Amino acid sequence: MLIASLGLAASCFSFPAITTQHGSKQAGAHFSELALAATIPALRRPGAGNAAAPSQATSHAAGHAPQLRIVTYNIRSCKGLDGHVRPDRIAEILRRIGADVIALQEVRAEQAAEIAQQLGYNVFFGHADTVHGYNFGNAVLTRFTIRDTHLYPIGVPGRQQRACLRADIAWPDGDHTLHVFAVHLGLSVAERREQAERLASQQILEDPSIQNEPRILLGDFNEKFNHQDVNRNLKPLLQLIGKKSWPAPLPFVDLDRVYFSRDLKRRSAHVYRSDSAWFASDHVPLVAVLEQTTAASNGNAR
Repeated sequence: MLIASLGLAASCFSFPAITTQHGSKQAGAHFSELALAATIPALRRPGAGNAAAPSQATSHAAGHAPQLRIVTYNIRSCKGLDGHVRPDRIAEILRRIGADVIALQEVRAEQAAEIAQQLGYNVFFGHADTVHGYNFGNAVLTRFTIRDTHLYPIGVPGRQQRACLRADIAWPDGDHTLHVFAVHLGLSVAERREQAERLASQQILEDPSIQNEPRILLGDFNEKFNHQDVNRNLKPLLQLIGKKSWPAPLPFVDLDRVYFSRDLKRRSAHVYRSDSAWFASDHVPLVAVLEQTTAASNGNAR
């Protein structure tokens, strides 16, 4: 299992990409306080932990376009509505969903590693801030190979720091790349407006080097209505899936969303409320199945 971890100083809020594995980009001088942790091999014995359920979405059959099951889940540091901090409970929910790609928000670094280990997944954790002494941020977990990773600081001064991470993931056939972005936006309207503008820039989502390749943006956008600033900035670039996912016991707001490029096609979407999901966090997981179009399948070889 691969654990890629990035440390981000809270004082940094500009947003050039930082390449952490195979790329050659260098951080600018204004990232002098940035701490980059090396890739750490997982300390997992063969067969340890419970493997995630086989994906029902991924199709390997000849003549079928690749399908991907994805989930975005704000896990509130694994603290359930019962007051218990249970990474194992979150891992079991995710195992039952059986997603190929998972984006977690409000996750501590050690929780991301523990959940990934229990699932047998690769993980990239992106540090956004230090909260109550913990490395706190977002994570992408996947059953597939993570080819490259990037972290984009999008915090604003005087607020809790935020970051968008990007994991470049191998499709099941190994010949194509999917760019997965994971994010958790701020609580104020002005903060979210600035962050959405950054996301929509050529430094992040509109990076010219990935414009002809499939992109997915997953996360908690903290925006109650689709006609507000975040969606106005992102909808011209990406298609939207939103389902009511908060608060967990009786969801009526779609804070959690899936955005995806037009070379992908939606097959299904739902919120997962079975088992303990309705009280394991204050959000429930949003699950979607996407399919790569024929044009993308033919044109995205690496």
